[in-house]
Amino acid sequence: MEKTLGFGWSDISSFNAILRLLHRPTDPASLGVTRFLFGLMMIMDIPNERGLANADIMWGDPWKCRFPLFNILRPLPLEWMYVIYFIMLIGAIGIMLGVFYRLSCVCFILPYWYLFVLEKSRWNNHSYLYGLLGMIFLVCDGHRYCSVDGLFKRKIKNSQVPLWNYILLRGQIFLVYFIAGLKKTDKDWVGGYSMKYLSAHWVFDIFKFILEKEQIDYFIVHWGGFLLDLTIGFFLFLDSSRPVAFIFCGAFHLMNSRMFSIGMFPYVMLATMPIFCSPDWPRPFISSSPAFLKCCLPVNEPHSGILIVHTITESSVSVWHKAVVVGLCGYFAVQAFLPYSHWLTKGYNTWTQGLYGYSWDMMVHNWKHLHTKVTVVESRTGQELYLDSEAWTHSWRWTHHADMVKQFASCVANRLESQYNITNIEIYVDVWLSLNGRFSQRVYDPTVNILEADWSPFREITWVLPVLTELSDWRAVLRDVENSLEKESQHVDVVFLADFPGLSLLNFIEKDLSNATLKALKGIIEVIIPQEGVIILQEGSSLQIPTGKYHQVSPLKHSPACYMYTFVNQTEQKLESAWIENKENRTKLYPKIPNRRKDIYFQLKEQEESQNKLTVFENYQEVFLHKINLWYKSLIMIVKALQSIITGIPLIVPSSKQTSAFS
Repeated sequence: MEKTLGFGWSDISSFNAILRLLHRPTDPASLGVTRFLFGLMMIMDIPNERGLANADIMWGDPWKCRFPLFNILRPLPLEWMYVIYFIMLIGAIGIMLGVFYRLSCVCFILPYWYLFVLEKSRWNNHSYLYGLLGMIFLVCDGHRYCSVDGLFKRKIKNSQVPLWNYILLRGQIFLVYFIAGLKKTDKDWVGGYSMKYLSAHWVFDIFKFILEKEQIDYFIVHWGGFLLDLTIGFFLFLDSSRPVAFIFCGAFHLMNSRMFSIGMFPYVMLATMPIFCSPDWPRPFISSSPAFLKCCLPVNEPHSGILIVHTITESSVSVWHKAVVVGLCGYFAVQAFLPYSHWLTKGYNTWTQGLYGYSWDMMVHNWKHLHTKVTVVESRTGQELYLDSEAWTHSWRWTHHADMVKQFASCVANRLESQYNITNIEIYVDVWLSLNGRFSQRVYDPTVNILEADWSPFREITWVLPVLTELSDWRAVLRDVENSLEKESQHVDVVFLADFPGLSLLNFIEKDLSNATLKALKGIIEVIIPQEGVIILQEGSSLQIPTGKYHQVSPLKHSPACYMYTFVNQTEQKLESAWIENKENRTKLYPKIPNRRKDIYFQLKEQEESQNKLTVFENYQEVFLHKINLWYKSLIMIVKALQSIITGIPLIVPSSKQTSAFS
């Protein structure tokens, strides 16, 4: 046991033995290098995913609707938001260099968590992880190796750290993998429905010699991801299995970095992998480094320095030692509790259970947004107004979560009163989503006035409609239908819908969609078409739907009904023909198609062709130039913000105040 894990039964046989183990003097090298790499990753993350480069768009419009964790939170004026980012950036630089270490950690953590809780619509698991790692480095002694502080403070330079520093960091990374694996025991994941068509990406080309695309999606993506997350933390702990674990873990994160736009997350996880190795692993590599680096990267064995305790005896146990044990146990208990706290925080359960953004349910739930309708009704007159759902927000995630729907409705009411002097209103929201390849269906009861709807973090939401899990077995049928239609033509689109009895869908088919057909798959539906009357569709029957006009579809009887639309996108078909057949006169063809639409289509096709022609080196060069532009804009805007604060001249920012909110 001691050879495998680094400690024996005697080290955990009593409370004092555990205290001695946690405070065992340990080499600081691995911790210092990990701290350096984490700071570097955060420096690269701040202009991009944290939003420094686009802070004027994110925070500059005072009329934009926000989704804070607590409604009392408000963003500061734009100039001061740039100051917040600047402080966070200085903190990340300080963490990387290990200069004024504790202060740098605080400068990074406080702005980071402020921005995190200020906007729930941007939450994700890895953003939560960065904040946790920042707090872990604050309480650890990560500046005792590879730091500027060590150059000026000989007592901490290359001095030992207590073992609990490593336990805390290793335990957090282990939980990320292990709980993500536990979350993937979800039926949708193990059934292969969470990540559709991922096998089409080039990173899976090596598997295509022996497996079909559907097999890659099922065995490699779903079951491979499940088994890796569930077991990789254990394999990283063991010396014998760690080399193989590094290969699989490294390949996993590098593939993710190519497939998904998840910022620095794969690279942060790659940077933390070596923390599971022996604490002195960097020293053999540093021994061959240039002499000027060895002043802050010592090769010699670490000294005791100012380590609080070397050997704990019965009489030397202090409150501090006990506090470390309590703190570690409390921290890991909280981290294990939060992903499964949905039984308590019921108000955050919509279609998925758990607190989104820090449940480690990464990629388990795949949403497909179909339609959002926001209806504003003037209470006195009964007049209905249809609101552009993106009028005061660029976020689409608010439609997925009932707590943010409630916040959005309150914000809309405030904006309508301020900008249009519209008061005494009711707001109804009709959102259609598909979860993990199921039928698209309503998320919220469209007959409930959201402004008056009850919401509490600790009570179940009555106006959220249930996922029609009884129709989950239809997904195989839906996939077969999609595949057969795709073989006919890539311009044939299909939409699968399920709806509850007592509710109706008012739908409109655009004129450029030909051969529009409505087919009843399960149950009985009533179709009302103006000037044609009422048509009843039995299960399996279909109907040609006229284009350019509205029609209404309603399930009949007492159970949900399922139906599908199929249609041919004529405009896209004509534009593709023009792109292939007549390169010189593309824009002159098909005069009935608006020029703007043609221009956008051809520009996108040109970008796609030019992107496909780029070499690997040119791709990375393009990414590098994009990053440079982000940094340039970030630094310029920080300077302008500081100038604005000094001179009192406000920054000019885009505003949606003059934009019509109604469609």
